[in-house]
Amino acid sequence: MKNLLEYLVLLLLGCALFACSEVNFSESDLQGSWHMKSYTYFKPGTDKVDKVYVLKDSIEQIKIFNGNEFMWIRKRLKIGTDEFGFGSYNVEENSLIESVSLTSKSRDKWDVEVKNEYFFQIELIGDDYRQCTVDLEGNYIYCEDYQRISY
Repeated sequence: MKNLLEYLVLLLLGCALFACSEVNFSESDLQGSWHMKSYTYFKPGTDKVDKVYVLKDSIEQIKIFNGNEFMWIRKRLKIGTDEFGFGSYNVEENSLIESVSLTSKSRDKWDVEVKNEYFFQIELIGDDYRQCTVDLEGNYIYCEDYQRISY
């Protein structure tokens, strides 16, 4: 119960930080809240699937995009740890670039000086989107699949 309350507090904090404003949407917009449904790992150097994880009872992850900022919150249900991070992002054609300003490995260990950039190929299909990391040859390393919760 305590973990659920902590998770809800983090989610509400994220919503308060990134309160949605009226935006004109197009098909390529990531604006809003997203729930991660699954992630896929690929065999190194190929586009062949190695493992697919459907997130039902193991991980709960929410990602929020608003303006040019984003936030993610992850709860590992089986081991009871929370993780979160936020920063800014840019979308260029089918690429998403996330610049992480702050992240935590757990609530007790903060990495406040992290300024990492992450590059993803993205694909939007209706209320679903997929973000994938690729190697230098363009082969997938892993992909995360999300479903829209709200705008």
